[in-house]
Amino acid sequence: MKISKNSISENDLTITFLHDIEEIIETEDGAIVLLKFWVKSGMGYNIWNNVYKINKSLEIQWQIQGAKQKCYTSIVHNNDEYRAVDWDGFSNVIDMKTGKVVREYFVK
Repeated sequence: MKISKNSISENDLTITFLHDIEEIIETEDGAIVLLKFWVKSGMGYNIWNNVYKINKSLEIQWQIQGAKQKCYTSIVHNNDEYRAVDWDGFSNVIDMKTGKVVREYFVK
């Protein structure tokens, strides 16, 4: 995968997001994408639920779904578990089929 600011390309396919890409973790069937959560535009604003799953055809499969809207600062893959760490210091375990947060715990 080739990453360029706010787009990802592979083979002859490209997906472009509205905001810049912060981090990517490749998976067996695609990738988890973390977009930058703070966008400078006038006074600036946050991007909520800024974690996406794309497949190998570079199509969005889901956007993270927690109990409430959050800004995520990093993504982690550990022991077959994918997590998104949020601004408030919680690690959110993601169901890779649906994008739903299935468990969260405080890490800060």
